[in-house]
Amino acid sequence: HTFIASSAASDVYKRQTVNFAREQNLPLAIKAGGHNVSGKAMCDDGIVIDLSPMNNVRIDPQAKRARAGAGTKWGAFDHDAQTFGLTTTGGVVSSTGVAGLTLGGGIGYLTRTFGLACDKLLSVDLVTAGGELVPASEDENPDLVCALRGGGGNFGVVTSLEFQLHAVGPMVATATVFHAIEDARSVLNLYRAFNETAPDELACYAMIVNAPEDLPDQQGKAVLAIVGLYSGDVDEGLKLMAPLADMGSPLVAAIDQMPYTVMQTAFDAGNPHGARYYWKSQYLGGLDNEFLDIVVDRALNFHGDHTIIGIEPMGGAQGRVDPDATAFACRNVPYSLGIWTGWQ
Repeated sequence: HTFIASSAASDVYKRQTVNFAREQNLPLAIKAGGHNVSGKAMCDDGIVIDLSPMNNVRIDPQAKRARAGAGTKWGAFDHDAQTFGLTTTGGVVSSTGVAGLTLGGGIGYLTRTFGLACDKLLSVDLVTAGGELVPASEDENPDLVCALRGGGGNFGVVTSLEFQLHAVGPMVATATVFHAIEDARSVLNLYRAFNETAPDELACYAMIVNAPEDLPDQQGKAVLAIVGLYSGDVDEGLKLMAPLADMGSPLVAAIDQMPYTVMQTAFDAGNPHGARYYWKSQYLGGLDNEFLDIVVDRALNFHGDHTIIGIEPMGGAQGRVDPDATAFACRNVPYSLGIWTGWQ
């Protein structure tokens, strides 16, 4: 059975649904934005509360705050917030759900500048497992909001989330550089050295992906993509990322400015909605030679139309948060490795 929650006025029905599931001893799952890889948004022989229609976003540009319904996706959130030149750390695929990403931690281009998505979470409205509608913030139920900052979505039904916003964009400096997989090992050495001096405003990813259509000579092969975004002054960012175009012999090197909302959709084609996915991740203490050798070796036998091996930069602002202040305790790591398999 699926119960669809269409507005904040349905809080009473969500409470009744939670109470009914508890009283009947039925599994209860919560579907929010729908970018669901872990499978937690569905359950067998139980009840699913579908929050996807609760996708309204309210921006307070003076206070630099946003309130988003639990069904909101990051594409819609960024669109509304960028109307005022504001945003917060969000996912790098526009169909990602705001609630799921935030409650799990939330890594994105702005992680090094402002912290994780969960670090920007100010308050939530939540229906507890006991059927009680409660607010959670640092002033009300502070232990609950601390748990929700990176502890996952199993503390209740979160119906709305309030975020602190920051001035970003609307134009940002970006880098997109492609290399042949045969050159990946030497380029990753240069990438490692480049990141050692990168400021907090710069996020530079290394991604092994299937060759896009605009690289016809590489079709059917994996390629290495270096993707960067600078969240500060555009001219400064273009200057800082210019050396990325001189690493090795790029197939394509684009160091340019674009709207933040456009950059936030750059990975959409590689993560089509409705495809089949299985993902794993691991924190990395660094990019040692043995690790890089293994990554490149695996990339020579790449499976899945939408498979990506991603090295995500961490550190910066997210590393300066007290590990005991939120449920997201893994703060002192410089990188996260994502192995994101995808197929039709």
